[in-house]
Amino acid sequence: MASSDSDYYRGPDDDVLDRAETGSIGGGPYVYLPPEYFSVLADNHNLIASKDPENEAVLRAMRKLLKQ
Repeated sequence: MASSDSDYYRGPDDDVLDRAETGSIGGGPYVYLPPEYFSVLADNHNLIASKDPENEAVLRAMRKLLKQ
C-alpha cells in the first residue's frame, strides 16, 4: 500500500477501471465491465511492456516500493 499520495500512480483511464462492478442478482454473482475496460487493460499492458523512459522511471519507483 502506498505511504503517501506521491507514491500512488493513477493513469488517465483509471476511471474506466473504477466503473467495474460486482454484485448479486437472484443469489448468483455478476460482474459488470464497461465496454472500454479491456481496451484500457490492453493499453496498460502495452505501456508496461514498452521502453518509454517516463514509464520505466515509474516502474523502477514501484519496484523499489515493493522491495521495502
